[in-house]
Amino acid sequence: MPSITRRPSVGRERRDAVEEQVFAAVERLLNEGASYTELGVLRIAEEAGIARSTFYVHFRDKIDLLIRLAESASEVIFAEADRWVQSDEAGIIGLERTMALIVSQYREHAAALQALAEVAGYEPAADEYWRARIGGFAGALQVRLASEQGSGQVDAAIDAEAVAHAVAWAVERNITQHIRVDDGSGDERLAKSLAQVAWRVFYGRVEPA
Repeated sequence: MPSITRRPSVGRERRDAVEEQVFAAVERLLNEGASYTELGVLRIAEEAGIARSTFYVHFRDKIDLLIRLAESASEVIFAEADRWVQSDEAGIIGLERTMALIVSQYREHAAALQALAEVAGYEPAADEYWRARIGGFAGALQVRLASEQGSGQVDAAIDAEAVAHAVAWAVERNITQHIRVDDGSGDERLAKSLAQVAWRVFYGRVEPA
């Protein structure tokens, strides 16, 4: 019997297309200097080329939109971070490459991620979302460090949980602040420096033995 490949429904494709339109519209407005706090739903809908009522078919409110935009914008960032955590790649070069990709993705979606950071300062749902996102990565990093403690690669005396969370948040905060003030010329230097700091914290040396 021939296999049947299920195709995405037209309705689902349409929903995805509208949501991508809205994401792109918000990023354009933010890149033009708009404040997310001051952006109204009508302005977002007009920029996306949809009706205001259509906006509410896809998003509960502006906070829901921002969280889902941040999820989309940070997808590659966390995928790269998780790839390194789960790999057995030896040497600092791989970590430097991963940091460079993360910095590049942060810069590409800087407006959206900075808007999330701004809104998280007063909106609990946005704050909880981002804390959970960073916390999830820190948890995966903790598992790697604990495993490497067992194999003798990482000092058994360090607190894997505390170190994983400290490094995850330090990387996020440093990149966020860097992108606010740097024109891109310092991205490579930042990525290399973050990798070196993280490596020394994890392994206490430039390269593993």
